[in-house]
Amino acid sequence: MKQLQNLKNKDIYLMSIAVLMFAVWQLQHIDGLRWEYDEGAYLAGAHLLNQGYSLYDEIFAVQPPLFFYSLLWAFWWPDVAVELGRITIIGFAMVGLTFTGLMGQKFGGRWAGLLTVLVLAWHPRFFLNSKVIIGDVPSMSVAMVALWLGWQYHDQSSKYRGRVWLFLAGIMMGLAFSLKFLPMFLTPMFVVLIALRQKRDNGLIDGLIDGLIDGLTFLVGLAVVGLAMLWHVDFDAFIATNIEIRRSGLSAFAALPSWLFVIKDLIDNFGYTSMSLLGLKFLWKNERHGIWLDSWLIITLITLVNYKPLWEHLLIVWAFPQAILIAIAIKQITLFIKSQKPKINFATATIATITMWFVLFLPHQFDKNMESLVAPSHASDAEIIGYLQDNITDRFIITDEPLLAVVADKKLIPELADVSNVRLVAGNLDEQKLISLTKEYKPQVIIFGWDQRFTRNRPEYLAWVKAHYVSVPLKTKGNLLFIEQ
Repeated sequence: MKQLQNLKNKDIYLMSIAVLMFAVWQLQHIDGLRWEYDEGAYLAGAHLLNQGYSLYDEIFAVQPPLFFYSLLWAFWWPDVAVELGRITIIGFAMVGLTFTGLMGQKFGGRWAGLLTVLVLAWHPRFFLNSKVIIGDVPSMSVAMVALWLGWQYHDQSSKYRGRVWLFLAGIMMGLAFSLKFLPMFLTPMFVVLIALRQKRDNGLIDGLIDGLIDGLTFLVGLAVVGLAMLWHVDFDAFIATNIEIRRSGLSAFAALPSWLFVIKDLIDNFGYTSMSLLGLKFLWKNERHGIWLDSWLIITLITLVNYKPLWEHLLIVWAFPQAILIAIAIKQITLFIKSQKPKINFATATIATITMWFVLFLPHQFDKNMESLVAPSHASDAEIIGYLQDNITDRFIITDEPLLAVVADKKLIPELADVSNVRLVAGNLDEQKLISLTKEYKPQVIIFGWDQRFTRNRPEYLAWVKAHYVSVPLKTKGNLLFIEQ
């Protein structure tokens, strides 16, 4: 037993080194402007929070509050706020890597934890999003802590100590939801864990009361965080805004139906898909682990095909279970090669084919990761930022690219912290509202970004600005800059 514990500790030590190496690598590549528009919206919200405005009733936002608060420290040094925001994401990613690795170790034994960390770190969706300033990786990483705590509940022999673990899991899931609602679909995984434990200890019928108490314990943990969030923010405004946005035809954003988008993604990443299924087959040697991981994949699939609109960055939810299953598959294939003489049969041919697909997929994955190594920067954005820093006082500005104001450390109108395409198409921000806000705040400059959110969705506002503001000639093409007459 002592030798087994020593081996486990050695694995954790190697996992920790791998996580730290990943963080050091990512920290070398936090420059550039942005990968996603959402980065600007999140940072703009945090910037305005730092200036004393309040979320939801003053600052327009459609996401939960905790992620905005986690970015506040970036504005202690405004000149490097974007870089510090990316460091925040890398910190969350380290948490996700660590606890996904611990689950991989639990399900796959020795070396599986380290392999899980390596596979997840190099997964193209995780590799990119582990430094993009959006709430996906932070919320999913904290959810991985909650899932790991859920397994501590499952493995605890004492029902009372087990409930302590489950209460803590509820708190962590509450924190995950407070970063972004994305991990909500994982909540049924705790129902599966409770059912597995009750079936083992009491039988499903006899354990019904204990199971209900356990479920209530988890919900109390969730409620603790929920009440804390309600205490600090105006959730009435938050809920009202989300209902208004969600009532619009958001499916209009999807180039493909969600189910077809998911199938396309699984085919495009067939090396990962096939290796994950092979790992699931090996995992079924332990029925409980197999049931739970099966449930994870099925719930993820159901969630994604029903999510509208399904943005590409949301597909990161596949990365976590895939990393665990691929790690198990790699370990078992290695053991298979070591322990058996090669035999030409269907099982061997299947394993060889899937392994080949996975290996052939790796160069494509390498190229994809290298393409996303540094955030793209647009020459016109650099010119706008320089102009704002050199010429604009402490007056408000209006732009459909909030990140420009954040990097230049200029004041945005709180109502326009987020001017996403979703908000514009939903009708939450029409031309009259934009004109009214312009008249109220009298911004010194108005910027129409090269992504053309205002230009494409609110052409009447552009026409109004041209009639009331003076166009400033720019050396680079892309953005449009107007200054007050």
